Amino acid sequence: MEEILTNHKQYKDQILNALYYSRADGNGSINASDIRRIAGFDLNHRELKVYITELIVEKMVKGKNLYYITEKGIEYVENGFIKVNTQSDLSKLVEVNERQRELLESLLQIANLSLVEQQKETELMTQLTDALNSKNDNKARDILIKGLGISKEVGIPLMVEYFKSIIGL
Repeated sequence: MEEILTNHKQYKDQILNALYYSRADGNGSINASDIRRIAGFDLNHRELKVYITELIVEKMVKGKNLYYITEKGIEYVENGFIKVNTQSDLSKLVEVNERQRELLESLLQIANLSLVEQQKETELMTQLTDALNSKNDNKARDILIKGLGISKEVGIPLMVEYFKSIIGL
């Protein structure tokens, strides 16, 4: 098993070397036969494609697009295949996380009800449900007015519940 892994790593190292040394040609692309010729091994196109895809996924090689690996060749990225700068990837990830945190905080502030308001809403919702079940419309309206007097965030769910019962949902 260790021999297979060693060969696997050697193939990838040879492919990296072939890609590196073929950058100087300046023709813009390199195909499977060029890589086999430069690296000096005998892999078929499919096996070579698997190794190159693994190198791109492992970020050892930067590719424009994973799908640029075709039978015709592999397109270069600007000055050829280059090692990926992982620091820039990390900084982008940190930026995205910061934006997500800011959005979550703003959402929490929008939807944030105080504990007292939540307790009052729960209490009023229970009273409203009881009033609607007992068909006491005046009491239900009084509860709605009381809920809207506290805040819109408390009153709106009560109104939705009231309208659902009127419509019959």
